[in-house]
Amino acid sequence: MGRSGYYKYQAGQANKSIDTEHQEMVEWTKDLAESSKYSYGSRRMKKALNALGFPVSRNKARKLMREAGVKVRQRKIPGDK
Repeated sequence: MGRSGYYKYQAGQANKSIDTEHQEMVEWTKDLAESSKYSYGSRRMKKALNALGFPVSRNKARKLMREAGVKVRQRKIPGDK
């Protein structure tokens, strides 16, 4: 890496502040997952986040779920074997 590349990298690191909106979306993702007993996939999570005022795509919802450590569990239907 050249000298100019190094300084550009350093400037980018300094400007990287903690994005409060992103952290809020991660927290909402955790809360929604817990309240749904981890049954919300990325499609339902996207709809729920959009209803809360966070315009996210399905891919962004997937990334937020991964970052929040949310894994979807399949619901067990009583009587099914």
